[in-house]
Parts: sequence; structure tokens; C-alpha cells
Amino acid sequence: MKVIFIGDIHGRGQWKSILQKEKDADIVVFFGDYFDSKEGIGGEEQLRNFQEIVEAKISLEKLRKKVVLLFGNHDYHYMPWHTREPYSGFTEEFQGPFQKALLENLSHLQMAFSFENVLCSHAGISSIWMDRNIGREDKGAWSRYNLPGIVDAVNQLFLSEPKKFDSQGFEPSGDEPQQTPIWIRPKSLRESNFGTLEETVVQVVGHTRVKNVVDEFQRSLNDWGGRYFMADNLFLGNYLSLKDGVWGLEEI
Repeated sequence: MKVIFIGDIHGRGQWKSILQKEKDADIVVFFGDYFDSKEGIGGEEQLRNFQEIVEAKISLEKLRKKVVLLFGNHDYHYMPWHTREPYSGFTEEFQGPFQKALLENLSHLQMAFSFENVLCSHAGISSIWMDRNIGREDKGAWSRYNLPGIVDAVNQLFLSEPKKFDSQGFEPSGDEPQQTPIWIRPKSLRESNFGTLEETVVQVVGHTRVKNVVDEFQRSLNDWGGRYFMADNLFLGNYLSLKDGVWGLEEI
């Protein structure tokens, strides 16, 4: 089985080259943040790009491929339930069209996804956040559910109580262990799950830019024991892959 992981989009179209190159992939995971360009991409192009991603998902699933569209924080602040001040990159003149596109395609979007022992979300799933928002037993939420159960609980919570995914902290960048699956940063994610997350679970996340993709990939394998992989490297022309149990860093 081959899986490819496409990092935060922000209006970019490089995903098309990846799909063209990786026609044999069985699963494709997009890590969200479809809007709010950091490179001057106009609102119309961002909107068209998102619609083309949805169309690609529909087309590929007809070929029995699995395509996952995760939800990011830069998508969240366009939604009607977001009541705080918007954050960096917010495009006020396109708030209506972006929100409409997201709501119309909400059935194609999700907060979390898993396969085998791999857990994917935009920023990462914290055991502290889960205990506070999904419910806890004596041993915590990681013990309460298996991995597909965690994913189902997170996705159902997004549909029923989406405000629980808004920022739940005070540090503006989201570097706090109780933060939500669209906000938490890598350091806090690892701290929040220390001693609670099963050692076999591997989390793949976007949200935090990877500046040196080769060093970060090796760090994922070595310092983090292969348990956390950073996927927000599309802006550098890279993406992650997993083929027959072997992780790889690919170039577009």
C-alpha cells in the first residue's frame, strides 16, 4: 500500500503535479488550510483551487482510491461558528465565497483520519484536549477507544460541536498542550501525549512549517522515534510518502 501526504495548501496548485506523479497511490491525505495564501495568490484562484481538489477527490474515489480532505485552522475562521477575531491571512472580501464553498463541501471534509497505526489531523491530537472535550475515564481517552474510535469521536464532535475546535489557549501561536487538533504545535503535542499515547501510534500533522525538510524528516525518524511526522512542506516542493511501511520524503 502506498500513501501520500500533501501539506497545507494555502491556494497552491502543486498538488496536481503530485497526483500526476503518484498515480499508483492508494490513499491521498490533504492537510487542509485550503485558503489564506502566503504567496499573493488571489481569492478567485484559491477558491477555484479548492473546488478542483474536491473534484479530484470525487474522481479518484470512483477509481477506488481513498482521498482525505482534512480541515485546517485557516479554513475554520471562515465558518459561521467562528466568533473570535480572524487570524493572519484572512481575506475579508472572500469570506462569503470561501464559507459557502466550505459549507457546501462539508461532507467531503473531516478533522481526523487513520489507517493501520497512523493518525492524521491538521495540527495533531492531544490527549489533554481529548480528555477535556471527548470525555475521560480513569485511564484517559486514549484507553477508552481504539484508533478508529478516536477518529470517529473527533469527527463526530466536529459535526455536532464545531466550536470545541476553536483555539483553547492564550499563547497566540497555539503552543499549549491543551490546544485543539487545528491549533496545537509539535512541542506541545509531544508533551501532551507523553506517557498516554500508545507507542505504536504515529501522528502525521501539518500546520507548522518545516524549513529544512531533510533535517526535519531525519529528526522525525530519530529523535521522535518515528512517532511524529511533519507534512507542512508543500511550499518547498516536498511531500511525505509511506510505501509498504517505509517512510519517504519526496520532491515534486
